[in-house]
Amino acid sequence: MKHVIVAFAVAASSFAPLGMSAEPKAAKQVTADQAIACIKLAVAAKAGNVREMEVKVESNRTVCEVEIVATDGKKHEVYIDVAAAKVLRVED
Repeated sequence: MKHVIVAFAVAASSFAPLGMSAEPKAAKQVTADQAIACIKLAVAAKAGNVREMEVKVESNRTVCEVEIVATDGKKHEVYIDVAAAKVLRVED
């Protein structure tokens, strides 16, 4: 049985210069169920083994960047929109 270990590093910060209000930002964290869903979507987009997953905020969206290593050794980064549960892009 294969095991996938996913490590999360979350640094929360919100900064607004004086006199300006901060707009609500997407969360830089995901639940375990969301992480599993992101991994499943990423592996469906690019077959291989999950090497790493990172949670980011892009354009006010929570995005999981999943690094996949294919059987031929090539690395792919699959970006998943967490809220929409859809693949945004795949980078080789």
